Amino acid sequence: NKGSRTYEKKAKLTGFAKVNEDGKVQAMAEPSYEQVTYAIQDFGGYLPVSNDLLSDTDANLENEIVGWVGRNSLATDNREIFKIAKEAKDEVAMKAGLAGIKTVANSISSVYNKCIVTNDDGVNYLDTLEDKNGRPLLNPDPAAPANLQLRCGAQVLPVIVFSDADLATDTTTAVGNLIIPFIIGDLKEGLKLFDRQQTSLFASNTASVTGFNAFEQRGTIYRADMRADYKVADTDAFVYATMKVAK
Repeated sequence: NKGSRTYEKKAKLTGFAKVNEDGKVQAMAEPSYEQVTYAIQDFGGYLPVSNDLLSDTDANLENEIVGWVGRNSLATDNREIFKIAKEAKDEVAMKAGLAGIKTVANSISSVYNKCIVTNDDGVNYLDTLEDKNGRPLLNPDPAAPANLQLRCGAQVLPVIVFSDADLATDTTTAVGNLIIPFIIGDLKEGLKLFDRQQTSLFASNTASVTGFNAFEQRGTIYRADMRADYKVADTDAFVYATMKVAK
């Protein structure tokens, strides 16, 4: 449940030095590695359900519960990943408009496979951006129309959208403004998920929890467990940025 992994950082490559006839070969730049330690944490929750409801409903309630547990497991991963991404280094306040996004995207080395991760508010804002001819800069990917991409100067960056519940907009600022999160870069290189055990689901009709005794109250308690840890592997791979826009 504890350990470490070693990852190569995508350092700048300088190539070999020129060697003259009978000259000496020079040492090349060394690769750069980062060791990431992890310690698995436990996550879980329970859901009490009436046995009458399980018996009398015309829907497959157990399948609904399994789906609900799966979505909560994914929400846990998203919450923890976004938390460590935000805490990894200083948050960058971008200028509004495409110029701010381009500045941040261009600050990340081209050795990374960059994308833009944002929320519903963010994609709504990106959908208002147009070029000088009035053409939208946010478009479906021609090769995969269900995916979005943003024309960002010389780059075309995939846009990945999460709900505001997973990746929250800051609405506590002055009235009329939103501070929208944009994580720009290569999250697969920058962040790592250590999944020790896939989400498990247990059911008991004899267990009890605070305020509910399954045996006494003729119910079933479903309990979900997951074990994982979340770590930053390469801080050069991404930038956690925000943009202040009008509502």
